[in-house]
Amino acid sequence: MWNGKLCTIVFKILKGIRLITPSLILNIIHPIALISWLALLFFPKHVLTEKMVVSGAVPILFSMIYCSCVLFTLLSNAPLGSFDGILGIRKLFASDWGLLAAWIHFMAFDLLIAIQVMQDFNHRSILLRAPMLVLLFIFGPLGWLVSRLVTIRSRSSL
Repeated sequence: MWNGKLCTIVFKILKGIRLITPSLILNIIHPIALISWLALLFFPKHVLTEKMVVSGAVPILFSMIYCSCVLFTLLSNAPLGSFDGILGIRKLFASDWGLLAAWIHFMAFDLLIAIQVMQDFNHRSILLRAPMLVLLFIFGPLGWLVSRLVTIRSRSSL
């Protein structure tokens, strides 16, 4: 509890003096996400990939940053949105912090799904893993659906 309060206080102070901006956070997490995806593709069994990506460390980091972005959104003067229609959803992303929170949400969950799929596909050729990761990276749910269909088909042919 104390660590969470301390983090909130530190982030408030830093935000107050404009050291942390949505653009800065985005510029930090994009390379982390890209390196994580490339590690899953080319080095899925490497010790660093296991410790940093497969273990969930990167998605945990993204989740913590996401929570901070949600907090900043709530503390800002941005209009609060809702889930009861497209206009309400649009308001959820009216501030840069809200938009960043949504983007980090996508990145964290897509990476978690990629980790799960790659664990299923680790024994397969990179020629099959690569398209799965590309589909997951670009089209998220479509990539997951294709990976499930490939898994079901390969199990039924056994």
